[in-house]
Amino acid sequence: MQSMSLLGHTANMSKSYLDGEEREMEWRKKVTKMRERLKSRLDENTIDGKRDDNLFHGMKLVSSTTMFGNFTEICYCEETQEYLVIDPPSNMLRFSVQAKLIQPSYPLSGTMLFTKLLWCQKAKVLIGYVPNDDMIWLMTSFCMLYQVIRNEFRITDIFYEPMTNEIVVAGPNKVTRFPLANKESTMNPWKTMAYIDSEYGALWKLECMSLIPASTSMTRLAGSYMTTIYVLPLEPLKEKEDIVPVMFLARNPAATEAAITALLFHDTSQWIITGDEQGNVMGWDLELHCIMSCPGGHKGYVQKIVVHPSICGFITCGEDNVLQIWSCNLRGKVS
Repeated sequence: MQSMSLLGHTANMSKSYLDGEEREMEWRKKVTKMRERLKSRLDENTIDGKRDDNLFHGMKLVSSTTMFGNFTEICYCEETQEYLVIDPPSNMLRFSVQAKLIQPSYPLSGTMLFTKLLWCQKAKVLIGYVPNDDMIWLMTSFCMLYQVIRNEFRITDIFYEPMTNEIVVAGPNKVTRFPLANKESTMNPWKTMAYIDSEYGALWKLECMSLIPASTSMTRLAGSYMTTIYVLPLEPLKEKEDIVPVMFLARNPAATEAAITALLFHDTSQWIITGDEQGNVMGWDLELHCIMSCPGGHKGYVQKIVVHPSICGFITCGEDNVLQIWSCNLRGKVS
């Protein structure tokens, strides 16, 4: 009886040992699957479990279309959910978000000679303008003309501020604003500001600019001349200061080794991003302290800086025909 009891106890121990071993094996299988699933999700070249070696940091070609002609500008209209492409001299092409041509195109009159487009979502207005000229066209989302404005100075760039529903018109050394609340009536500028950097003399002008929106606590303008970066006010600092040259909110002389060729205010990180003639890419806070620096980010000068549509970052393209994606999370460039 005792030997049978011992045999039964031994059998129970063996069974428990086997059950424990099976449970451990099952557990190990689950952990392995979890690790594989996590690795797959972290793999930038994998989508839905399928690997694609042509995929680069989450961007993948979805669709494309062939375009012919000389196109000067492309603008996305949120109201119609179409890309509008200027086809000079008298045509506005329309494309869907799937890159399919939409017919008919919008005809432009012989006087609508703008080369730049800006969509103002809150005002439901398309703005057309020509850099280094003084004309501004206000249109509906279907390119029907509201009115034409002749600005008081030559235009370098135009920005839209949705919180105040106005356009900010920037020139080489002046900035003015047009409210869009009553776009059907005659529009007049207000709060024109003039700037000058006496250290550079009469040749000084703003070369690169980007709007710092009201969401940052106050509307300002980031700008540059040669190797100097500025933060400029859009409100007079004193009473009756309109048209009188105003003080800069911040100024960093010789911030870069080479002349700045591209500039962007990145709203999410609240950095001013600059690119220069030597391909250096740098980031600055609103007090113009350097936050990030990548010497030789491009071979040749930086041509353009735009906000990345999904990650907290931005995209640069340079003279080297290279497009690069950068992160603003202080972990360096995303490569």
